[in-house]
Amino acid sequence: MGATGVQWPIVEAYLSGGRRAKNLRNAIGKFNIVWSSAIVLVYWMMAPLLEKNPFLIVSLLGGLHVIIAFFIAQLPNEPAKHVEEDHEPHPPVYVPLLRVFRMMLIASYVILSVMIPLMPSIEARLGLDELWWTPIASTWLTVRVVFFLVFERWHGWHGHWWTPWLGMSAMILGFALAMLAPTIGLPNAEGLNVVGVVLLVAGLSLAGVGIAATYYGALYYAMAVGNADVDAGGKHEALIGVGYTVGPLCGLFGGMMTDGPAGVIGITSMVVLMMAYTQCGSTRFGLSDTMRAYPSLVLDRLFWSIQPIHDAVLYLLIGSFNGVHMKPTKSILLAVLGTTLGLSTLPAISGTPTETPITPTPQMVWDKALQGEDSGIADLLTPDLWMSSADADFTDALALLQQNIVKREQTRGESIDEANETLDEHLAKFDENGSYIELSKALSAAVALQLLYDNEDVFFSDEKISRLIDQSIEAAKKAESKGDWLIASELFYRLDAIHDQTGTFKDDVDRLTRRLTMIRLYVPERLWELRNERRLAEELDGLPPYNSYGDLYTDKLQGIDSITVRTAIQRAAAQHLSRQSKVDPSGVSMNDLIVGGIDAVSTMATTTDLSAAFLGFADDRQRSQFIRELEAIRAKYADNSRPASAYDLRRAIDSIMSASRDSVSVMPEALLHEFGNGAIAQLDAYTSIIWPDEVARFRRSTQGEFIGVGIRIQLDELQNITIVTPLEGTPAQRVGLQADDIIKKVDGISAVGLGLDQAVEVITGPPNTDVTLTVERRSEDETGAETLEEIEFTITRAKIDLPSVKGWSKNGPTDDDWDYFLDRDEGIGYVRLTGFTEDTTRDFDRAVASMKEEGLNALVLDLRYNPGGLLDQAVQLSSRFVPHGMVVKTVDAAGITQDRQDVRSVNPKYSVRDIPVVVLINEGSASASEIVSGAIQAGAHKGKNKALVIGARSFGKGSVQNVYMLPGGLSAMKLTTQHYQIDSPRMIHKIPGATEWGIEPDLHVEMLPSQSAEALLLRRDADIFPIDQFGNEIVDAERPDPSTLISDGIDLQVQTALVLLQSQVQDSIAKTTMKD
Repeated sequence: MGATGVQWPIVEAYLSGGRRAKNLRNAIGKFNIVWSSAIVLVYWMMAPLLEKNPFLIVSLLGGLHVIIAFFIAQLPNEPAKHVEEDHEPHPPVYVPLLRVFRMMLIASYVILSVMIPLMPSIEARLGLDELWWTPIASTWLTVRVVFFLVFERWHGWHGHWWTPWLGMSAMILGFALAMLAPTIGLPNAEGLNVVGVVLLVAGLSLAGVGIAATYYGALYYAMAVGNADVDAGGKHEALIGVGYTVGPLCGLFGGMMTDGPAGVIGITSMVVLMMAYTQCGSTRFGLSDTMRAYPSLVLDRLFWSIQPIHDAVLYLLIGSFNGVHMKPTKSILLAVLGTTLGLSTLPAISGTPTETPITPTPQMVWDKALQGEDSGIADLLTPDLWMSSADADFTDALALLQQNIVKREQTRGESIDEANETLDEHLAKFDENGSYIELSKALSAAVALQLLYDNEDVFFSDEKISRLIDQSIEAAKKAESKGDWLIASELFYRLDAIHDQTGTFKDDVDRLTRRLTMIRLYVPERLWELRNERRLAEELDGLPPYNSYGDLYTDKLQGIDSITVRTAIQRAAAQHLSRQSKVDPSGVSMNDLIVGGIDAVSTMATTTDLSAAFLGFADDRQRSQFIRELEAIRAKYADNSRPASAYDLRRAIDSIMSASRDSVSVMPEALLHEFGNGAIAQLDAYTSIIWPDEVARFRRSTQGEFIGVGIRIQLDELQNITIVTPLEGTPAQRVGLQADDIIKKVDGISAVGLGLDQAVEVITGPPNTDVTLTVERRSEDETGAETLEEIEFTITRAKIDLPSVKGWSKNGPTDDDWDYFLDRDEGIGYVRLTGFTEDTTRDFDRAVASMKEEGLNALVLDLRYNPGGLLDQAVQLSSRFVPHGMVVKTVDAAGITQDRQDVRSVNPKYSVRDIPVVVLINEGSASASEIVSGAIQAGAHKGKNKALVIGARSFGKGSVQNVYMLPGGLSAMKLTTQHYQIDSPRMIHKIPGATEWGIEPDLHVEMLPSQSAEALLLRRDADIFPIDQFGNEIVDAERPDPSTLISDGIDLQVQTALVLLQSQVQDSIAKTTMKD
């Protein structure tokens, strides 16, 4: 800056010296055209070049200064003079015109330094794609070049008072239009405010005209009146520096002091004009936008403040030189000095830390997080940096966060050591006894180790891990070949967990899962035996005796017929997203579906454990005959060159039935069940047939309600079915069931040994029917001795609602009894969504309305472990956060949009668009959760709302399933037909082999596996409000406090969200206080 500031007045003086009026105008015109064109070029090119190689660019610029200095050194000691006898004197009107233009020159650069920082915010609010930001923002630069050319060619503007009036009017009107553009007009369906964009371009164009007239006039009259002296140019440049300094200060001051609407107040000075417009802008665009722009300009571009001081000193020095204006040595030294100073700024440009301490601001913190600068925000959240600018509560919160981060890293190191020890221990035992159980435990330790490492390359480069993987692959294959399905499944499952990114073992996992699923359905007692043998082999207590209550496969297969299965497969072949088509010739064909179904039946035939249910499989000759027949049928359809049809599907199924009748005589419903599952498995993980016994569970998962008695149950360490809590207002609570009761019988039949799914099936049922539960209850007699008694309760089943909206702390027995405030003093709310059911948005609105009554300043939306749900609810909920534009659209296999959902109108009392929001996501956030978090994030990146997404990358389920009832009305199917797309180029859906999927948080906050597990358990227990059979609180009941999630550093994601929002709320309060 120093070298540039020195050279400009010299160049202007030598350019102007000794020229007649017309020649002077032309020389200045050409000079203006050259430098302004160079600025347009630099505006477009410098940012990407600086990002790629800042050292090279600054070095080149410095070298250019040195070269220019050498050229300057060759000039005479002083420029030519306007000698009166040779040149006509300037008209008298030039003197007052010069005074006016100099005032306008300051004003023009005040306008620029108020307007330019707001451009990204203005363009984002207009809904402009970032691709257009630079072209539109540079409109005034381009117009300035054009009008420099006009003024250079046309001389009719000289010596006339209408010229400054034109410049002043154009600047004022252009500035006003540009600043107010986002407040005029409405966004279209794409979220673009076309009227606003037109006004912005018009405003920038007018500003360009006014700035061109002002600069041209100020420089021309300065040189004409100042006799082409260097000090005339020095004054000119010094006034520009004043404008560059005053502008950001005006913007900053106006942003801090304004709280209500303010218009343009008609001004006598341009600085007052800037203040008025800044006040208007801060109100119109939101305080945060103004405060985001100006401090960064004042702090990050402090060199503008140096220019007026430098130029003032330069003016005095040059004036005292009396013609000895610039000796070559001084010129070169200043150029070298400028280069050196430029290179010294490289650490700031390239992001290298310097020793200079910074004073962080809340907006700086938010912007760093929004830009995904994880390390940058960690540096800004150092408590010592905030001591002078924040209150003690906030600095204490920062200190606790830093302390808990250190604690996490200490825990990580300890956990890595423990995992390594466990791994070594089990590997040593495997080497000693060859037990596959020890190998599986070693793999489990390796998975834990992988999750703890920051760098997976370090993990995979460990020879111990490589050896373990090789041994496990060999062991898994041997176990499967011997029919040891359970251990083979364990080994392949853990191998797949380690190689999740590549999917190397996915087919193996799917195959073993199918086998075990068949065993679970047809011979559940055999699965119990496998699990019990496994526990005994580990020297653990055996499982309770097997209980077959509600577990007969013949009951579960009722209602399955050929028409049901064929209809499902035909619909999949015709409508599935990845079906074979002209667009996707390599997609899944009917041949693939038929072959998949046959392979599943073959897997069934080779799962020897099923012989207990199907006696034909026990006869090796009959089983072999059946398998040969299956291979022959398969060969007919394996060749995709002959496309199969619906008729071929029917023939294939009939052939399988015939082959079974001639050999193993398996019941047709079982063959159809496995054929249907195998065929549909060729598609994606989310397409499935919902069999008759699964329909009720599926409806419960989507409707948020079920028919039952109203209890939460779990298996304790002895595999007893234990009541966690009766739900308030339900039949179970009214009859007197209590937490910790153990269910011993259901309708007089023993419940010992039942799995959770079995228990749910037998306890639930049609509405208004009775079920009798016999429970074992521990109590104390009069002497204090513990007693056990069995109590029988007859309960009438009813509809049970499953609320999906929860708060921070449960403070009563009903669904609405929540304390929704994470920080009540600062007005920071917290809402956790466990799914998207029919009532989710309604319940969310109630929570927001209740918080607003108490003062809601910011909100945490917790979508972690939320598997999704109804699309309509996702769109409605997103509309509470984003003011306009697209929420989500669905596209088919050809990429053609089939449906588009835009933001819907929202009652202001339920809207949270005007407050800071942090959305929490993790690997358990899927489907509708990804739509909501993605829509909020996309809106924030476009400046529509103030929000951050933090946590870990989401699950990556971005496909659309339609549900169809199948013939007979007993079965249904989920069919993937489209993909979701949010207002972002990123694909949500995780495709095998992909490295990008899901929603990537703005700020990654890691939680160790142990922290996540502890947080889940604590949250589960804290959400239970202990009540007796009369619905009254059990006062002395033990119950964890959710605040320990933060104080003990268990949930760093919630804690980080809280600190970020506390910084924003503090900032808002500080500004309000300053205004008052």
